[in-house]
Amino acid sequence: MFPNVEKLQIGLEDYKQSIPFDIVLDATPRVRDLTLDLPHCVAPTQYHGQGTYYYYRIPPCRDLETIRFKNCDSLPARWTLYFLEKLKGAGGESKFVDIKRIEIEGCNRFKGFKDDFVNVVGDKLVWNA
Repeated sequence: MFPNVEKLQIGLEDYKQSIPFDIVLDATPRVRDLTLDLPHCVAPTQYHGQGTYYYYRIPPCRDLETIRFKNCDSLPARWTLYFLEKLKGAGGESKFVDIKRIEIEGCNRFKGFKDDFVNVVGDKLVWNA
């Protein structure tokens, strides 16, 4: 656990890797600035082993102010939207209260989904895809 980490940048160059975001965010509960530079990473699998699947629990990121998706060319836009919707909260209860910016830069697979991202995050979106 890293309770005092406020700025976290995850950069992976390996092909077909995935990140267990629920575990990472649980370990860094006070992160304010999160950058994901994942050019070859894929969405985390929901396969839990022995034929069972589960959905990721997105921890409440109460201090999160900025999220940057940078060069996430292999990360599916639909999964990223799901991740942001989970951060936003079920039933409209907003966990985005402190989030000031969600930046998307150089993520070619996201280009056809700009309207979907705007619908999920509104005017907090900075689009440089």
